[in-house]
Amino acid sequence: MKKCLESQIQAALLRLENRLLPSEVGFTELCHEIIQEYRDDAVFRIRFLSAFKNGLINQNAGDRAMLPLQNLVYLLGSLYERNWIFPQLFSFHIFANLTGSNLVEIGGFSDAKLLKLFGVKSYIGTGLDESVMRRELKEQLDPHYYFKILDIQDSSSVTTLAGANRIFSTACFEHIFDLEKALSNCFDICSQDAFLYSYIAPVYSCIDGGQHGYTNKNKLAFSTGADKAGFHLLPIREQIAILKDKGLCMQDIYGILAELHFNNDINQRGLEYYHRVLTESTFTCARLDYIENLNISKSFPDVINHIVKKSAIDFNLSVIGIRTLLAKGLRPSYLITP
Repeated sequence: MKKCLESQIQAALLRLENRLLPSEVGFTELCHEIIQEYRDDAVFRIRFLSAFKNGLINQNAGDRAMLPLQNLVYLLGSLYERNWIFPQLFSFHIFANLTGSNLVEIGGFSDAKLLKLFGVKSYIGTGLDESVMRRELKEQLDPHYYFKILDIQDSSSVTTLAGANRIFSTACFEHIFDLEKALSNCFDICSQDAFLYSYIAPVYSCIDGGQHGYTNKNKLAFSTGADKAGFHLLPIREQIAILKDKGLCMQDIYGILAELHFNNDINQRGLEYYHRVLTESTFTCARLDYIENLNISKSFPDVINHIVKKSAIDFNLSVIGIRTLLAKGLRPSYLITP
């Protein structure tokens, strides 16, 4: 990292620690320098990808020189309602430069003040209903940043998003049933030179959390998280047998399984589905990074052995989620790998 960039990061961090407003710490200008460094310096790219692995702040990166930047991003993110979004948006910005962009967010609604730090010109947040807007934003006053109720899978409704050149989505695609159609619609609404960034987690094939809480939301069939890990990946007959062994009556069992299998919130797709759809879409796939726990079998050895023996589907159980960057009409050498 260039010495002048290190100094700028330290200065911005100091201003933030001295309680200056985010808009006053020089973060916007600093990002322009980081973008240029990322494009020009292959070593810096490797260090950046390690420090912000999968768009997350990687505290175990072991690169002390990157710690000030990690701290700056963490502190800035903590000032906003959706603090876990900030590192993802920051990574997208460094990859694809959001300055002057027409940004669409799928399944979310971000703070206009946050977006202005990245120089976003116009913004549309989307969701299936206004609960997304109410949940994620207290107040919105800027006429260039607004919310639309729509389903990204519906070709007729997404035409109002035409002209977007950046699309952003976090923890949403795992809830979309027809991701092929959604990506096709995203491609159609994008201008010629566009990027789509998505963080998809946890996927259904993740044994710990992939069920998104629907294993048993209202009844105490499971005493601990480890007790129910992987339950959603077993055949239904096996699930019934497990719940019977816990002493539940059939009425309660049916209620638990109906809540797990018949809801409109999770798509029950495994890792292989996402890999295929993301790499075979009309977009060019610039990045496809797995968020992975390679030692998940050490945490849940009995569970994994049971799933492998009982499930008819050969799931990849170590992957928690995916981070992807897709491009339309753009093939920058610093992003596109052979």
